[in-house]
Amino acid sequence: MPVSLVQLSNGTARRVALVEEPHLRCLDGASSVYDLAQQCLQKSLPMSEQARKLATGETLSYDEVYNGRSAWRLLAPIDVPGAPSRLLVAGTGLTHLGSARQRQAMHLADQKAAPKKEEVLTDSMRMFQWGVEQGRPAEGEIGIAPEWFYKGDGSCLLAPFEALEIPPHAEDGGEEAELAGVYLIAQDGTPFRIGLAQGDEFSDHKFEKRNYLNLAGSKLRTCSLGPELIVGAEFGHISGHVRIERGDKTIWEQEIASGEANMCHSLANLEHHHFKFEGHRQPGQVHVHFFGADALSFGSGIVLEEGDVAEVRFEGFGRSLRNPIHQSVKSNQPVSVRSLALLGLGKMGSGMATNLLKAGFPLTVWNRTRAKAAAFAAQGARVADTPAEAVKGAQLVLAILADDNASREAWLGKHGALAAAEPGAVLVESSTASPAWIVELSIAAQARGLELLDAPVTGSRVQAEEGKLSFLVGGSEQVLNKVRSALEAMSQKIAHLGPVTSGAKMKLLNNFLCGVQLASLAEGMAWLERSGLDRDQAIELLKAGAPGSPLLASMAYRMTNDLETANFSLTLLAKDMAYAHAAAEETGVDLTTATNAKHLLDRAIAAGYGDKDMANVVEVLRHPKP
Repeated sequence: MPVSLVQLSNGTARRVALVEEPHLRCLDGASSVYDLAQQCLQKSLPMSEQARKLATGETLSYDEVYNGRSAWRLLAPIDVPGAPSRLLVAGTGLTHLGSARQRQAMHLADQKAAPKKEEVLTDSMRMFQWGVEQGRPAEGEIGIAPEWFYKGDGSCLLAPFEALEIPPHAEDGGEEAELAGVYLIAQDGTPFRIGLAQGDEFSDHKFEKRNYLNLAGSKLRTCSLGPELIVGAEFGHISGHVRIERGDKTIWEQEIASGEANMCHSLANLEHHHFKFEGHRQPGQVHVHFFGADALSFGSGIVLEEGDVAEVRFEGFGRSLRNPIHQSVKSNQPVSVRSLALLGLGKMGSGMATNLLKAGFPLTVWNRTRAKAAAFAAQGARVADTPAEAVKGAQLVLAILADDNASREAWLGKHGALAAAEPGAVLVESSTASPAWIVELSIAAQARGLELLDAPVTGSRVQAEEGKLSFLVGGSEQVLNKVRSALEAMSQKIAHLGPVTSGAKMKLLNNFLCGVQLASLAEGMAWLERSGLDRDQAIELLKAGAPGSPLLASMAYRMTNDLETANFSLTLLAKDMAYAHAAAEETGVDLTTATNAKHLLDRAIAAGYGDKDMANVVEVLRHPKP
């Protein structure tokens, strides 16, 4: 029996809920459909059964949520949390006779032909007829390829009730009521269909009408899905209804039908021709694939306006999908391509710069020591002499520097970046800094009308080089989305934590705990080495036992095998511990363990280990001075 799932958010937390009309029962153990689907793939569990098994959480009123009277709001029924680029939205057109006829008429409209115009076949109708003739191959065979189009990544997929935008450059925008398949790619590259959902694919039909070759560009628009993901739905004959509301009136509506019984291609043929491309079978990737529309209001001469509401409903697919239409102000202003600026090329900044360049971003770099920056010129970066010069023309300015003082000098100093930053630029401070300095910088940025994200990173030199950092972001999520693609080029995870300073606080909490663990491990290692126990055996037992952690494993290895490779210096960790202590004190918490750990770090720095890797803290215990 099919199950219906929705995704919810209250602004700080997320839920997946099982639809049990008129209620929603939240799942325990999965905060997103993506998490749930991954669990099921890894354990070979049926997703519908697992959803029912986990539906033991709180019960919400679906009416309250759907009608906007709850703190919880509906999300799109699928996403990849924190990584929208891992979701691909595409589709297949010319699968339904109704839309094929309308597009045939659309593309004939401006043609000057002889009286028997009905005998003229456009490319649209030819493709439809090819589907009728060869779109349903026998099992084990491959049919003809359908029309295929790309819409965008997960950032173009909107939730129910979010506005579908007619962007400034568009000629129009029109609903396309469709069903869509939702797929997750397993670790071995196998695509799994995890469910179906109703959607509004939305397109610029006027632009497409000018020439069939405009189809690709006409599809690069927002779209919507939901509210529900149906797991285990049949795809035979599915009746539906689409309508356009203007004010309190319905200005257009039509009964529609979808499913294989109403399409010229089989579902298997559509799926084969989408997933035959190796790039569409990347492990962990999610695909939303629209299957085509049966009818369009554009074919009836309807032109959507600001405030109109498009409603899509298919039988068996849950509550109606409703989206208002937003008409952006028309603009003839050309888009200018601007570069990114990176301030600071230490161990972390160097890896980040390399990955930005690999991803194709135009990059300007600055470093206090120019010789280190010059090495990146060979990779295609522009090298600036000052922070102010680096940010000229940059739409994103990212800084990753040693401490508050270095950051303050780069942003607010004599040749500082802030005063020279372009209007509309987004500032990202990724240094491990004190919340007090982040507040000061944010106020200075606001005074210039600029947006700031505080986004320190976790990970060390190796993760920076491999593009596997994690960004801890404080600031506006809308601003984050503007620069997300650049951050994704350097990271494996982007966590949005709340307002400005949230990133700094989380990073200091992280490094405080790392520092305390490091100090205790150093003491334990010195004790272990003098205890007569087999050191390697003891370390393996600790790693496998309750004290085990990624930090214990990596630091134990470095303390016993590699003290020379510097990933994160003792001086920087001691600085972070001091910042953490001060930040916690402001909340009334005395980090006594931080005080003791920093004392040990300071001893190691005084002994000459400050610029060496933090694992060297063990050396002052191995070789104590009399």
